[in-house]
Amino acid sequence: MKSITRESLNIFASHAWRYRFQVMALIVGLATTVGLNIMQPFILKALIDSAYSNEIGAKEGMMLLVYMLTATHFTVQIIWRILGFINNDFQPKSHG
Repeated sequence: MKSITRESLNIFASHAWRYRFQVMALIVGLATTVGLNIMQPFILKALIDSAYSNEIGAKEGMMLLVYMLTATHFTVQIIWRILGFINNDFQPKSHG
């Protein structure tokens, strides 16, 4: 006899297989946003380290780091918005 957990996962897997591209987009998008969010503290550390350096070209490097930080933040926001639309499209199909 199968366990209830295994049966539940089989039901979910059979249903999700119909929408496999949406499920894969959700998984890949989630992994991407987690990776970008992990990068942000390292960019901030590099920004602070370059602020305390006495190098001549530190200002240009700091602006690049600020641009990178802004780009990662906006990329995360755009991906979350897209994932929200995918999720909102996926949920009504799973209840009907």
